Amino acid sequence: MDKLSDELSILLNVPLLKESISEEDLVAKLSAIVENWIERDFNHLVEVLYRVDIDERVLKEKLNSGPLENTAEIIARLLLERQKQKLALRNQFHFSKGNIEEDERW
Repeated sequence: MDKLSDELSILLNVPLLKESISEEDLVAKLSAIVENWIERDFNHLVEVLYRVDIDERVLKEKLNSGPLENTAEIIARLLLERQKQKLALRNQFHFSKGNIEEDERW
């Protein structure tokens, strides 16, 4: 969770907790941030969703299927899931110099 929390903190340009944090606590913290953006800076929220690459179709589907009072939590969970996907892909395709054959190195 620490790496994920750090990545989200940088990506969203908001300070998150520095100590170890559970996924539910991270969702709660992100939900509060998203709620603030919904109320005070909706354009910024839209920019973040675009930058993080949240699928608009999935977002609409989730928002339409849940209660309105959970909007911030739904968005927070989507942000968290997308970052998990990105980290997994990065780890999957991460190559160290020892893993790449000499003739294929740059």
